[in-house]
Amino acid sequence: MQTFNIIKRNRKYFAAQTKSGHKCRILIDSNSEKLELGTQELVVSDISIKSKFGVDLIFKLQCSVDEQKEAGIRTLTHYKYNSELVARCKELGGKWDAFSKCWLFSGLVEEEVDELDYLYNSELVGVELTATREIGCLKSPVSFLGYPLAAAKSRDYGATIESDVALIKGRATSGGSYKNWETVIESGTVLRLHIPSKLVENEAGTIGGFNYKVLNAPNKNVR
Repeated sequence: MQTFNIIKRNRKYFAAQTKSGHKCRILIDSNSEKLELGTQELVVSDISIKSKFGVDLIFKLQCSVDEQKEAGIRTLTHYKYNSELVARCKELGGKWDAFSKCWLFSGLVEEEVDELDYLYNSELVGVELTATREIGCLKSPVSFLGYPLAAAKSRDYGATIESDVALIKGRATSGGSYKNWETVIESGTVLRLHIPSKLVENEAGTIGGFNYKVLNAPNKNVR
């Protein structure tokens, strides 16, 4: 779901602006033919054209204006930032509402949002991770299933373990070059944290360079 200011109806496209003020176009088809001028909250597909000169922002409505109005609004909250969840929310047209601290979606994607709620808001379990190799991430935190574990900000000042992650053994540091620095977790490093139980299907396994094992049953009191 995105906010647009619909400015003018032309022959093939509506002239519009995004919430951030960028000029864009919205394709006129059977879904958008009843679109009114002014500010609209719309569920769209991005059909922009990229070239060496820049990006021509073009969008297409995923369903008719009437269907979008009837679908209503669906919300999603989550207890901790997760990069994979954020990416999926954006793919579904979600919009972060800072005031209510939740994602807003069109009711058209209710089933998909319910699935995210089921996974990411399931009861928490304690998990112990052991790095099977040195793990480095370019200009970003090292994460497990989308949850950040440690983050560097440059090549020379090391890395900081996230506040809700326990470092049991080993080290997180920084590396790479001055311009292309990395967050690095050394091989053999052991970390513990709580994650939603539905994200780990087995009691133990290997994901993204980490061996993991579940330490306890779902813990309702940690939320």
